[in-house]
Amino acid sequence: MALALFGCMQLIDGNAIAESIIEELTVELSQLSGKKPVVAFIRVGDDPASVSYMRKKEKTGLKKGVIS
Repeated sequence: MALALFGCMQLIDGNAIAESIIEELTVELSQLSGKKPVVAFIRVGDDPASVSYMRKKEKTGLKKGVIS
């Protein structure tokens, strides 16, 4: 992903940003007492990219203790 700044581009590291968000989420989830967070996914169709995206989100959630 690139961000346009006055006619020039700035390259950002999406993986590093995602990891930072996941770390923040891990801290917040660890502070929940007696509650199990739950997430529900609704996918329409069988687009391979959507299937892969949903699978990755579910896998990441399960690693962090989120039930789907």
